[in-house]
Amino acid sequence: MISGFALINKVAGLTSFTALSRLKKAVGTKHVGHCGTLDPFAEGLLLALTGRMTKFFDYVTGMPKEYEAVMCLGKETRTLDPEGDIINTCEHIPSFDEILEKTSVYHGAMMQTPPAFSAVHVDGKRAYDLARRGREVQIPERKIFIYDFQILSYEAPFLKFRIRCSSGTYIRSIARDIAASCGSLGYLTALKRTAIGNFTIDSVEPDTFRILDPVEGIQKCGVKTMIIEDPYFSMLKDGKEFCGAFRAFVAKRLEEHSPRAVFDPAGNFGAMVEKREGRPYYIFAAGNLA
Repeated sequence: MISGFALINKVAGLTSFTALSRLKKAVGTKHVGHCGTLDPFAEGLLLALTGRMTKFFDYVTGMPKEYEAVMCLGKETRTLDPEGDIINTCEHIPSFDEILEKTSVYHGAMMQTPPAFSAVHVDGKRAYDLARRGREVQIPERKIFIYDFQILSYEAPFLKFRIRCSSGTYIRSIARDIAASCGSLGYLTALKRTAIGNFTIDSVEPDTFRILDPVEGIQKCGVKTMIIEDPYFSMLKDGKEFCGAFRAFVAKRLEEHSPRAVFDPAGNFGAMVEKREGRPYYIFAAGNLA
């Protein structure tokens, strides 16, 4: 079983489920947690945690995500992406200046309504299940945050843009709302996720994956690490009670309320610990993980 952070470069046309299944088979474990899927038409970065590193799931789920997207103006599909049938058309194709003006507000906190074809729960069911049955889906607005928005090119009716946004932001809704603000219609024709937090797609070839060692992966999550040798490393890994010289040794190397991931010199993960009111405590220890 391999424990680490897996960067998967999913290609368009492949489901996230298939990409993750390939990873599970390659690393020899079913203990794989992912940090958000991609629609089949989309490509780019899937971030997965394998083996013991799945315990760090909470440290990566809220990371900002970066995308490059292409949208078509003047048309709208049922799903707001190329997989749906065209249901509406509009003669008005906005100018570049009009788009530039309307997208100037795309920064900071905003409210967004997810698409009807999405995994959002409505009355205990997935919205896309209800939409496929022809039911009208009412999804409440939610707050999102846009860190950066850049227009990359505009060759009417196709607009290409890059966006860095909070987790949970629907880029299909961004395309819909940009078009609506310009008095037009719009849907995504292509989407590529290029980054999740500090994890990027740059070093991974399409339709392949790369496993980062736990130290590098945890540091990219913003978690501090420290190296401890035996016998104290083995004691930490086994979750031994903090007392006497062991407690003093660990406490001396910690800061108050600042979690640290502990490794041995070979890069093996031992435990996640922090200090509270001068005493060390376990968040979790490797010896207690499946």
